This record gives sequence, C-alpha cells and structure tokens, in this order.
Amino acid sequence: MTGNLSIIFFREHFEWFGLTACLIVSAALIIPIPLYSGRAGEKYSPLNHFVSELGEAGVSRGAWIFNGGMIAAGLLFLPFTLGLAFTINNSWAMAGMVAGLFAAFWLILIGVFPMNKLKWHILAALSFFYCGLATILLFSLAIWMQVEEALPIPREFVWIGIVCVLIYILFLTKNPLQPRDPKVMDFLRVDSSFNRPVIWVMPISEWLVVIVSTLWYLSTALVIIYRNL
Repeated sequence: MTGNLSIIFFREHFEWFGLTACLIVSAALIIPIPLYSGRAGEKYSPLNHFVSELGEAGVSRGAWIFNGGMIAAGLLFLPFTLGLAFTINNSWAMAGMVAGLFAAFWLILIGVFPMNKLKWHILAALSFFYCGLATILLFSLAIWMQVEEALPIPREFVWIGIVCVLIYILFLTKNPLQPRDPKVMDFLRVDSSFNRPVIWVMPISEWLVVIVSTLWYLSTALVIIYRNL
C-alpha cells in the first residue's frame, strides 16, 4: 500500500522534482564561482573556465557544493523524467525517458567523479552531454507528436527544444573533452603552465549547453505546474 502511494505521489508531483533539481543545479553553478581561486590564483570566469572546474577538489573551495549539487539534481531528475514520459505518453516520450534516465545517471557520476579523477570524469561528462542531447531531441519529438485531444505541453514548446539541440550540436562538434589541440589535452591533464585564453570558445559553448539544458528542464516543469494550477 505504501509503495502504491509513493508511486502516485511521484506521478502527481513529478514536476516539482524537476523544478527543485533545476534550482539545485543553478545554486551549484553560481555559489562556487566567487569562492574559486585557480592554480594561477585567477578568478573564475565562464569565458575561459570549464564548468567542471568548479568541482575540482583542492582548487575550487566550493567543489563540494558543485559536486553535491550534481548528485542531488541527478537523483531528482530521475522521477521527473519518468513522470514527464508518462504524462506525454507516446513512443517518443518513452524513448526520451530512457535517454533522460541515463542522462540523470551520468549527471550523478559527474558529481561522484570530479576533475581530479579525470578519466572517469570525462566519461561521465561526455555521456551526460550525448544523453542530454538525445533526451531533449526525443522529448521535443514527443511534444510535437502529441494527440490533439490531450496536450499536457503546448506544441509551440518544441521550438525551445530545437534551439537546445542546435546548441548541443555546436558544442559537440567542438567538444572540449575530446579536443584536437594537444595543449588543451595538457590542460585537461592539469597542466598548470597552460596559458588560458581570455575568451575561449570551448568552455563558453559548454556553459551554453549547461544553461540551455537547465532552462529546458525548468521551463518544462513550470509549464506543467502552470497547467495543473
């Protein structure tokens, strides 16, 4: 009986898990920035620092906030993804659910394996980005293919997904975690002598992906909350 009540609670309130996850992600990204002091004593800037540098233990004083936030948000995105899939309830949504569950799993591992454990961190980060792309793409198709009689999410919402997918593609074609430039690979191996550009396209594009992903989840949750008022 208790198990059934838990399932009903998750099904009826899944959007709040998504909203809470987005708030946690936002806090985990914002709070560590003023606490950061790099290996060269530099302040953190999204213009030339990768997102995951906020979670580098021993360098970022707010690493525990970033890493803990990724773990907590990933756990919360699990019920949100399930609820979203069964609310839209078509084959594209079911496919998006699978991708979304994997994305949440890899997000958790980003927090478990910070940049100090670079090999595993790169695997988790890359997997998260590819699963994130698949999640938004498949759910956007699911939203577009909703039946007319029941539209839990307006079809116009698909354009937000399209913008997100384009930014993902831009980022993954210039992937900062698999760069061709050997100097960048030296940096990712924690080379303190790396001369960081003032404006660096790769971390900027990574930040864009993280921002639009968070906004996609946030706007999806808010639309459903608004519809249920």
